[in-house]
Amino acid sequence: GNASAWMSNAKAKGHTVNRVPKVGSIIQTAESRYGHVGVVEAVNGDQVTFGEWNYAGPYKYTRRTLNINDAKVKAIIHP
Repeated sequence: GNASAWMSNAKAKGHTVNRVPKVGSIIQTAESRYGHVGVVEAVNGDQVTFGEWNYAGPYKYTRRTLNINDAKVKAIIHP
């Protein structure tokens, strides 16, 4: 489904969902009506660097860093 549903879907399937980023976990943000997700690549204190597709446009890969306390960050989903 849309990225905005990943948190609730992950919880329903028994995955751990919190705000504790770890390399390899999924970061879910609320940056559009559909939401957005990326894969956590690095954590440095409160700073979370993640890779993602389609944030900057169709078929474009980007890497960004957000503070875990940023209001855009909805959840960290652990596999």
